[in-house]
Amino acid sequence: MTRRYQKTLLLAVICAFAFFVHGADAPKKFTQDKFVIGLWNAPERGDMDKAYKDIAGANFTLVVNTSQLKLCEKYDLQALISNGINEPVPDSPACMGYFVADEPGPGSFPDMAQRAEEVRTKKPGKFGYINLLPNYAPEWALGGTYNNYVGSFIKIVKPEVLSMDHYPLIRPDNDSRPTYRANLETFRKHALAANIPFWNYFYSMPFNDRLDPTEAQLRWQIFTSIAYGAKGVLYFCYWTPGKGAAGGGEFPRGGAIVSAEGLPTRHYDEARRINAEIKNLGPTLMKLKSTGVYLVTTTNATSIPVASGLTNLAAITGDP
Repeated sequence: MTRRYQKTLLLAVICAFAFFVHGADAPKKFTQDKFVIGLWNAPERGDMDKAYKDIAGANFTLVVNTSQLKLCEKYDLQALISNGINEPVPDSPACMGYFVADEPGPGSFPDMAQRAEEVRTKKPGKFGYINLLPNYAPEWALGGTYNNYVGSFIKIVKPEVLSMDHYPLIRPDNDSRPTYRANLETFRKHALAANIPFWNYFYSMPFNDRLDPTEAQLRWQIFTSIAYGAKGVLYFCYWTPGKGAAGGGEFPRGGAIVSAEGLPTRHYDEARRINAEIKNLGPTLMKLKSTGVYLVTTTNATSIPVASGLTNLAAITGDP
């Protein structure tokens, strides 16, 4: 072997070793491994131990924006904690990540990117959670089209999870569920392109011009999200906001899953039943990748692909 080739081989070995060491030291990246059943507005007062035991009893798996990390750990719940990234936090397997922002505008995306990267660097294996606006937000808040809003967020922030909230009107005089499906389709498209999971909030209590949802309407929102490939569904809200909550007097119109006094409403048992079903489906759903979404109606039966698995549309649509 000539000296020239010896030097080349030595250089290649050194480069390979340096690459191996660098790879070993690279921060661990967050990867979702379980289907998420989450909630917004966790209990804030009263018997907190019982409150978190009840959350687990209703088959939830994730509490968003909480500081009760020890109780989450005790009851096998995961948490997106509200503590700042520089604040001391107990080392706990319950911590999934850090709550960073809710419904940011595009002008704040560079700052969101910096904060998300700070979480990755300082807390390997965790992620910075950011929840986006829905597609019915005004164009001035989105900075343009909704598609560009979501695409720009992914390009700039590079999130580990894509998340948004959308509360469709389900009223006899106003039904905006097609807009809900459109929102899910936008998220599905961008999540697949970026190879990341997506979650979404739906509503579980009356507020503003949203009526108190029935169990069937809760199921429609949840399983429509799952049909579009969601890897997480989140209830808005779990604990009923009080009169002093953001939004003024729009929230105390009725109960969420738990009332403002900490008492379970009818939605508690509804959520417990639905969540148990999702938990059973979760391991399988996490293995699946969305390849298509088909909307079945009484007028498009001839266009349904054979691959959809539907064989008896008459039974589904109620046609004679």
